[in-house]
Amino acid sequence: IESITKQDAPQPVLHLTKAELKRRRKLRRQNKQRELQDLQAAGLIPAPEPRLTLQNFIKVLGDQAFLDPSKHEQKVVAQIQARQEAHLQRNQEKKLTKEQRAAKVDSKLQSQVDSAVAKAQVHVA
Repeated sequence: IESITKQDAPQPVLHLTKAELKRRRKLRRQNKQRELQDLQAAGLIPAPEPRLTLQNFIKVLGDQAFLDPSKHEQKVVAQIQARQEAHLQRNQEKKLTKEQRAAKVDSKLQSQVDSAVAKAQVHVA
């Protein structure tokens, strides 16, 4: 009988402070980045292509950029456009449909009405 009551008992919820949440998020991201670097060092995944901009491509590419700067500039412009297209594509995929937008607006209005009613009850009482 004791084992049944222990299993049915709700587990206590651990609430973290903002600083603790921030620290955990930072550590989680560091560990993920470290794992990626380890996989790249082991040769299991390829290293990402350097993120070139018109301002940094001379420094990043070094002597190659001096040999044919216009060719490398075209590469950089193409890379920038590819990043922009990927960004727009991600935004388009996340975009809500008309029905989803309407449902979101309705739920927000409903929550505002619910909170307003609760506030009115508090002031009346």
